[in-house]
Amino acid sequence: MPHVLKVYYYEIRPDEGIMAHWGELGHALIRLKFSVSEFERGMCNLKDWESILRVHYQLQNYHTATYELAERLFSFLAALIGETGGKTKRMLKDPGQQKKILASLSKSLNVPVAALKRVVKVLHGDTKLRHISTHKTFIRLAFNNGCGWTDIEELLDFEEDAKTMGKVVKTIERQGMRLVKEYKLRTEYIDKNINAFLTAVLPYLSKLIV
Repeated sequence: MPHVLKVYYYEIRPDEGIMAHWGELGHALIRLKFSVSEFERGMCNLKDWESILRVHYQLQNYHTATYELAERLFSFLAALIGETGGKTKRMLKDPGQQKKILASLSKSLNVPVAALKRVVKVLHGDTKLRHISTHKTFIRLAFNNGCGWTDIEELLDFEEDAKTMGKVVKTIERQGMRLVKEYKLRTEYIDKNINAFLTAVLPYLSKLIV
């Protein structure tokens, strides 16, 4: 059989240890930052209907990436304290339980968790939107045409009108770059605080991998 590219699923085995979770968390963070850079690239290259769909697609990718990052972060935290039953992850996903579990983590790890709290708060907001999109409605993009808000997918009606399409695309691009800036700042905030927490937890982590 010829060699072909395939899709497969990887699950961390118990014997792989904490560094496997560390690596998965790092890769998830890279993918999150990449999704924002692709969102920005798409917004800078708006010109037709297909490019608008691509921007919408990258926005959805961002929210998928935040969900993945939250899962990897929570798995890493559970592995840090040696909990394998899923209780830690369930508590971290529950806003009512987050304060309790973060206080417990701080005590168990003997490290400050202020940076971790900031990350969890931001990820909770983003993953909540992802859940709403998956189960109830759809993430959409709208631009302000001066008289109100218009869904970008309505531009399909102007696809054959190059002049109108050109004007509207410029409007979307101008407004869109402000939106891109918001996503970039949020991702930089997540990146900064995750790395601050990981730096703080390194002494504790070193004990687990000796």
